[in-house]
Parts: sequence; C-alpha cells; structure tokens
Amino acid sequence: MAKYVFKPEKSFIARVYWHGPARTERELDSSNWQRVYVTYDQALLGNRGWLHIGHVLPNPELEHYSSNGVGAVQFWFGCYQGGEDYRFEIRTADLEDGHPYWNHSNCRLDISRNGYLGVYGVSEKPGHDFEANGTMTWRLPGLEPTRLSVDTPQGGLDLLTPDSKCITRLDEDDFPYLSTRAGQRSWLGLKLIKMGVAHP
Repeated sequence: MAKYVFKPEKSFIARVYWHGPARTERELDSSNWQRVYVTYDQALLGNRGWLHIGHVLPNPELEHYSSNGVGAVQFWFGCYQGGEDYRFEIRTADLEDGHPYWNHSNCRLDISRNGYLGVYGVSEKPGHDFEANGTMTWRLPGLEPTRLSVDTPQGGLDLLTPDSKCITRLDEDDFPYLSTRAGQRSWLGLKLIKMGVAHP
C-alpha cells in the first residue's frame, strides 16, 4: 500500500454544503444546497463545535448569522495522496464575516464518542504525517482535486470515514446533526474558494 504524502498544491479552502435526498449527476444545481455551520457559543446549545445543517436558529434570512453563536465556516481540505487514492484532513479556516467571538480556527473535523461530527483543537501542524500520528482523515470518493474550479460547484459527494462509514444527516430533537449513526442519506457539496492552500 502506498504511503500517503501531503500535497499542498491539491489542498483547498471551500464552503461546505449538504444536499439530498436524490442526486442525478456530479454537477448539481446548488441553489437548494444547505450550508454547514458550526456552533461556537457554549450557552447556545450546551456545547461548542458541533456541525449542523441549515438555518436552525433565528434570522434564517441571514447567510452567516454569527451574532447568534453559529457561524458559516470555511473549511480547509488538506490533501494527502497515496497512489491513486486521496485522503483529506479537514480543518476550519475562518468565519465568513470574521466575527470576533470565533475561536475555532484550525480545528480538525472529527467524530465524537457518540458518533456526531464536531471540530476539535489540534497540536499537529497542517501537512503532518497523519498515519504516524493516527489523526483523523476523510475520503471523498470521486473527487479529483486537479479538476476543481472556483466557478464550478462539486456536488453528489459521499463523506466517508477511513473505514468507509458514510456520514448522514441525523435529526435529533429537531436539530440537524451530521453523524455516523443511522440517519438520512444525503451528500456533500463544495464551493471552492481557493486552490493550492498549504494551511487553514
């Protein structure tokens, strides 16, 4: 098995969306995609750093609404290549509006003990040897980094754990989490902001 090597020229920053339940082709109409957000107010939902889908708090007409403790986050996809296979270490980059309360920059996307997706602080520098360190990476089958374009949204992507467990939408207590537990099958959408980014 080929060793995975960090490829900064294939790493990128993107806005992340969720869509479903059906897909027809790789390039999909992105007008009905729902943005992925991260909570950062401890008092808001009892914890910080959870990922959720769409507008679940007041002011749904606002794109970012970070004044409510929830932010529209840009994510860095650090690309590692092993032969023809890609793995991505996904970290938070910044909020759309750079809100002063935001303190989750450069946090890694990982899975809680209960199977929910959240962002967690890291000590490793971007581009570290994830195999040696045993850190979390993700698979996006069918995504070819060299074919990404700022002008072309990428949809219909499965977000998979290294052992091929598919991430789903799990509505629990009227809150739309991303989870490894049983949930609604749906897909990841990406809108590229910048290609060739070596760190968040």
